[in-house]
This record gives sequence, C-alpha cells and structure tokens, in this order.
Amino acid sequence: MKNYKNLVNDIEKNDLLFELRDEITIGKDVAFHMINEAGLSRLLQRIAQDNNDFAIITAYRFDYTKKDNVLRNRHLRGMLNDRNLGVYPVVGHWQECQLKDDEGNPIPYNKCPKDQLEDVVERSYVVVRSGMSPEEFFNLMMKLGSEYDQDGVLMRFNDEMGIFNPRSGKIEFKLGNEIVLGKIAQAYSQYIKKLNVPFVFEGLEIPNGPAQGKKAFYEMGFRWI
Repeated sequence: MKNYKNLVNDIEKNDLLFELRDEITIGKDVAFHMINEAGLSRLLQRIAQDNNDFAIITAYRFDYTKKDNVLRNRHLRGMLNDRNLGVYPVVGHWQECQLKDDEGNPIPYNKCPKDQLEDVVERSYVVVRSGMSPEEFFNLMMKLGSEYDQDGVLMRFNDEMGIFNPRSGKIEFKLGNEIVLGKIAQAYSQYIKKLNVPFVFEGLEIPNGPAQGKKAFYEMGFRWI
C-alpha cells in the first residue's frame, strides 16, 4: 500500500489522471460535474430495502487546504477500492464563518454576519457493505475514520444507525432505523460539524458524458446507478 505522500507524487506526474479526478482548478470534476439529488435518495431507499450495512465517510478536514483534501479523499477511495468496495461519490454543502473570536475559535453559524459566511463544498463517499462480514466492514470504517482524523463516521451497523466515534467504536448520535436523507444531513449538522451548521447533501456526483463518463466512472472505482 502506497502512503499518502507517494500517492500525491504519482498522481501529479499523470496530468490526465489528475485532470479527470480533481476539483481544484474549475470547482468541480471535469468528468463528474452533474449533481443528481434523486439518485442519492434512490440509493438510500435501495439500501433500506436490502437491509444492508453502509457508511458515509470522507477524508476532508477543515484544517487542510482544498488541494490536500482532494488528494486525501482520493487516497481514501483507493483504500476502499483495494478491498473491492465501490463507492458512490456524494457532494455536500455548508457555510463556514470566516471570523474567529478572541481565542481563535470559529464564531457559530447563527452568530456570524451573513457577509462573512463562505460556501464550502465537501465530498464524501457512500460505501455499501459487500464481500465481508458486518464486523469486518465496521472495523474497516472505524479504522479509516480514525486514520483520517474524522470526528465521526455515519454508519448503519447491526440494525443501528447513527454517528460512530471511530476511536472508541461507540455510537454517539443515534438516528433510529429509518434511512432518510434529511435525518442524515441533520446528523452531520449537529454532530460532525459541531457548530450546528446547516449541512445539505446536494446529491450523487455523476459523469458528464454517458459513454466516456461511465467508462471513467468504473475505472476510478465508482459505482453507477
């Protein structure tokens, strides 16, 4: 397994691969610039019907640059693909206050002047359990969540859904058994963001072109619905 720094070097040597997969220069991926909100709802409905375990996980952290977050997420996706776990790329959106208090802490969203709120796009992956036991899947998500310094990983495991602390493996924010997009977004707002910031899942990110995009989609380890 290549480490993160080696992976960055390999990617930057391949301009075509870098262009197809990143969202640094133009704001959204060249191959994946369409957002499908209905597709995300259908995916969650299908997971519910199959009564399967799943997770929503990201490598994004507020204290990294945008470029680093893109590369961290790509590395995370590679680790999932190495275990034959295809991912569904999801785009989320929230607003971050650019002001800080006297101690250097971010000012809460509801106390921030509107002209100091900046749009933030966060990409994450829906990962559905396949080819491994529930316990193996859970342990893998906790391991990756901890490695990428996440506050929590949203999971459905053993008929329980909520935010799990990747370091302790304990559920800290319960959501019940109903898989509803609005409830999942609310959990992100209240737990993962810590500042009760309204978080919205815009939808699945899908290819630009039906034929070329679909080919690239599978080559990159994404799933198509």
